[in-house]
Amino acid sequence: MGVFYNLLARVFIFIAVGWLLQKLLHKKFEAFEKAIINFVYYFVVPFFIFVSMLRMPAEIGAVWRIILSSVFVVFGCGILAFLFSISIKTPFRNVVLPISIMNSAYLAIPANTVLFGSEGAFWAIIYNISVTIIHFTIGILIVKNGGVAQIRDMPAIYAIILGFIFKFVFGELRFTAFLKDAYYLISQILLPIMLVFMGMKLSGLKFYKLKDVLIGVFLRMAGGFLLGILALKIFELSGAAAGVCMLTSTMPSAINTYIVAKKFNADPEFASGMIICGILASIAVIPLVFLFISGG
Repeated sequence: MGVFYNLLARVFIFIAVGWLLQKLLHKKFEAFEKAIINFVYYFVVPFFIFVSMLRMPAEIGAVWRIILSSVFVVFGCGILAFLFSISIKTPFRNVVLPISIMNSAYLAIPANTVLFGSEGAFWAIIYNISVTIIHFTIGILIVKNGGVAQIRDMPAIYAIILGFIFKFVFGELRFTAFLKDAYYLISQILLPIMLVFMGMKLSGLKFYKLKDVLIGVFLRMAGGFLLGILALKIFELSGAAAGVCMLTSTMPSAINTYIVAKKFNADPEFASGMIICGILASIAVIPLVFLFISGG
């Protein structure tokens, strides 16, 4: 649990810096933010998906259950988001991603590694690849609200195709390790910047939206937890795979949901509020899930 709380401490520090910068400098960072968002959307995310495809096991049959479980949880939370959007009379595109897409990488992979060792890390990576692909394909189609023709403007699609070709046609690449190291370095630089931007957005969160944000956090985490339990029963997961499914499904909203919300003007304040409030809630929720999984 110490690793998990260290991650949370880093997150809160960068968010607090963003909140202070917004109070001091107001809108002077908006142009810089747009450039970073575009860089992440058009380069970092496709690069991550490409590298992730190279890391997929060649025998996909060995991991289909965890893939189906992640799809089940994401789409189940999507249904909750749809019902929520109707109840508060807001566009579905504004709430679907923060409620459906969990933080399956930055928080989930270290937490699952601590709890389940190398096997947990493996299943967590597979789960994360599935969620990331859904997020930056189907998720963006919904948020862009432009029909299937919009696929041509989605760099993640090209990354999936290239990753598939390199993995299953050319086989193992000598520079795979270099690509992984490069992605790690980029993420270590960009993640703090994105957290600072979210802290800046938090300073403008309207009080009337806070209630919606808290309900959204409940749907994301409690709904994800229950759907995770249901998924492991439906798809007959056991051992570390079952634990990864439950824990990852309960994680707060992914930081990347803010990137998409900001780029396509899908209520980024709601997304940033859900991410931050969800991380706060995870201080108590995730340890309880740990205890539930371990039978403590």
